[in-house]
Amino acid sequence: MPRNTVSRFRYVRLRSDACEEGWSAIAGWTGVPLRVVLEAAGVLPSERFVNFFAYDDSAEGIDMLDASRPETFARVSRKRSLCDPI
Repeated sequence: MPRNTVSRFRYVRLRSDACEEGWSAIAGWTGVPLRVVLEAAGVLPSERFVNFFAYDDSAEGIDMLDASRPETFARVSRKRSLCDPI
């Protein structure tokens, strides 16, 4: 995917988690909507699933309905704290 595609659609998402056991955390990610990545790769509309393969040989998959949702994104980088630059 061309670099300008990533920068054009890149955004930051912050997520706050709180557990009933008393802990909480805030994490930030920079990424692009997965739909943008799939469109740039030329994925056909007839495809039904997206598979992900990690460096440790693990694999996961989601259906295209979930992959196309605006909140589903491909992470480009992760902020270690809210004070780190993006």
